[in-house]
Amino acid sequence: MTENDDPTTDPIISVEKLVVAYERSEETVRAVDGIDLQIDPGTIVGLIGPNGAGKTTLLKTLLGLVSPTGGRVRVDGTDVAEHPHRAHATMAAVLEGARSTYWRLTVRENLEFFSRMNAAGRGDERERIRAAIDRFNLTDLSDEVVNDLSRGQKQRVSLAAALVQDPEILFLDEPTLGLDTEGSLELQSSLVDLAEQHGTTIVLSSHDLHAIESICDRGIVLDDGHVVADDTVENLVDVFRTEVYELVIEGALSPSARGEIERAYEIVSCTELRDRTALEVAVPDGNRIHDLTGAMVAHGSQIESVRTLEGSLEAVLDSLSFERSEPLERRPLRGAP
Repeated sequence: MTENDDPTTDPIISVEKLVVAYERSEETVRAVDGIDLQIDPGTIVGLIGPNGAGKTTLLKTLLGLVSPTGGRVRVDGTDVAEHPHRAHATMAAVLEGARSTYWRLTVRENLEFFSRMNAAGRGDERERIRAAIDRFNLTDLSDEVVNDLSRGQKQRVSLAAALVQDPEILFLDEPTLGLDTEGSLELQSSLVDLAEQHGTTIVLSSHDLHAIESICDRGIVLDDGHVVADDTVENLVDVFRTEVYELVIEGALSPSARGEIERAYEIVSCTELRDRTALEVAVPDGNRIHDLTGAMVAHGSQIESVRTLEGSLEAVLDSLSFERSEPLERRPLRGAP
């Protein structure tokens, strides 16, 4: 991974008070709701969140494919809505469910076409195509028509077509979709190399939290169109490593015990089994777990087991994505005001 530590470096992506709203069933849905964020050059940023959180809408708005209802997006100093063609000269993207290549052309024909877009006029086209074919193991498929390939093979071609453009910024929506384990690991390695060796800025959205945890410098957690957490991936995992506990009690959780817990903590989930109940509770300070268990016992709960959930982005997402009427307070990058 790479970390841009120069405070004088201007952000390559700047989002100010961004809103994207649309009408559905006679109501206004705010898919993106007042987002502010900045992304530094050469970093890898992961967008995390449940389905419907606004990840894909945010990506498409950064790309200029969706017009904002309010706010502004600048890419390398260019307002994307006002000058989309100028902004697109620095970008490449692979979007889930979209045709990122021409299916009637062969793999090589696609790479030849896309290599002449943002990198037009450069003399290293043949080398870029060869490198992309090698990187994604497409040698045996180079003369095949894309429409005849499997889903995973098409995904590899889409990724190769994006990278062969030599973009400054690469946007990826579910990039590991359709890839086997080996292909996913190879892609992760390629993305890290692009950021570290070529200074490429990468913004990716994925449900593959292991991949995000492995390669991203920073995680931005979205829920209901809001940014609810924004920190380095390491800090996000560390914050929740000792905060979320699973408690198993005999029988059902009494209303009085539940009320006591909810006054001081956040119940992430409560699952009633045949003769016991499993609770996941977010505790602001790990040392307060003794206060929590003491309160439960005082209200008649017989605790069978207590364990800390594994420190991972799954735990972060689970703890942030429970039902609520108001968005969580945004967690800023550590050290930020």
